[in-house]
Amino acid sequence: MKSVQPVPILIVAMMLSTGCLGFLEGEEPIPTPIDCEQNPTHVNCEPGGVTEDDCAFNQIFTGDACRFLLAPRNLYFGVDSLQLVVGIQMQSLTPSFEGDGPENWLVNPRLPSGLVLDQSSGEISGIPTIAVGELRYTIIAVNAAGSTVNTIDILVLPAAPDSFFYSTNLIQCKLGRECGLDEPYVYGGIAETWSADPPLPDGLSLDESGAIFGIAHVLGDSNHTITAGNLGGSVSVDIRIITLHEAPNGLNYPGHPYHWN
Repeated sequence: MKSVQPVPILIVAMMLSTGCLGFLEGEEPIPTPIDCEQNPTHVNCEPGGVTEDDCAFNQIFTGDACRFLLAPRNLYFGVDSLQLVVGIQMQSLTPSFEGDGPENWLVNPRLPSGLVLDQSSGEISGIPTIAVGELRYTIIAVNAAGSTVNTIDILVLPAAPDSFFYSTNLIQCKLGRECGLDEPYVYGGIAETWSADPPLPDGLSLDESGAIFGIAHVLGDSNHTITAGNLGGSVSVDIRIITLHEAPNGLNYPGHPYHWN
């Protein structure tokens, strides 16, 4: 009778000791897919490449890369000079330039009272409040790469008179007698000049306050336009001047007993 050899048992024992029965163990779990729309900050969802945070202070992000800023140049506001009037809103001036946008706007000297330089857009606007002689203003546009300048000459004129009126628009004069009108009431700006068209009758004058005075030397009936103005503008009214003989004080015939007054 043949003896049985324990070979299979020995093989199994060797496999167990070396860990070769891995097929009998459980398999590793399959990873769950990441939904990047719901979890955009997950490490597997962050985009690769350059981001805006990678750009230096003097660079600009173009969407997929950083490039160096371009200095602004050829700054222009569309005009070289401005003539404004106190109390009247100016037409806003919007700058044009080449290169990248300015980050800061400066002006020297300070703009006339009532005008402003917008620090974000560079627009000049406002309503002047004080008359100022013509000055040259330098506007500077700056970013991290450089700057550009432009100059504008600005003159602010006083507000023009709005209206004026005399106590009456009719002057009745007697030949050889004083007559006239007191200075008128003026509304709005100060009247710095006065004129009459056509000129007043001989003997009458128009002074610096707008008053009319004098002694009429010529008979007549005439209409005149009186104009009050300053550098900001002018306004006018019409008056009428009638010059007559003085009425007789009485009637007397020499050698006659009757006397009429």
